[in-house]
Amino acid sequence: MPKINAPRVINVGRKFVMKKFKYQLASLIVFLFSTSVNSADCRSLTTFGWLKGEWISKSSSSTTSESWRKVSEVTLEGIGVTEQNDANKPKTEETLRLVEMSDQVFYIAKVGHNELPVAFEAVSCGKNNVTFENLKHDFPKRLVYQLLAEDKMSVTVSDAQDKGFVIHFSKQR
Repeated sequence: MPKINAPRVINVGRKFVMKKFKYQLASLIVFLFSTSVNSADCRSLTTFGWLKGEWISKSSSSTTSESWRKVSEVTLEGIGVTEQNDANKPKTEETLRLVEMSDQVFYIAKVGHNELPVAFEAVSCGKNNVTFENLKHDFPKRLVYQLLAEDKMSVTVSDAQDKGFVIHFSKQR
């Protein structure tokens, strides 16, 4: 009788499959745990409580302040003011709001040179930081608020690439 060369079935065994499954499951659990530990919920204003209060930044050319207060469970209200040290330059003001709606948080800024308010969505959050973006806006496209210490905060204002500036604030008591 002629010998038939049938394809060989390689038996990797249950142990190999289970070991691979356990490794993948452990990797997934570690990833999910590390993500939840290092991130905060960008859908709720409870994440942004550290922002409340009066923040001041002084430089050689200007003084900038941001003041935030809670007006409801779903709204923080703020005002931003920049005064130039040069008396010939105008003071600028902007009305600010953080609003929780439709399972998202939005940063809404009303500035003098824009007819309508500009909304930025909270896209990334941590215990002490939040990134807001509106990539369709001319400038800025990204705002990154970061609590550096209990009384120190930085705000990075950028085009989401390489142009922008950082404001370093101190919390007033």
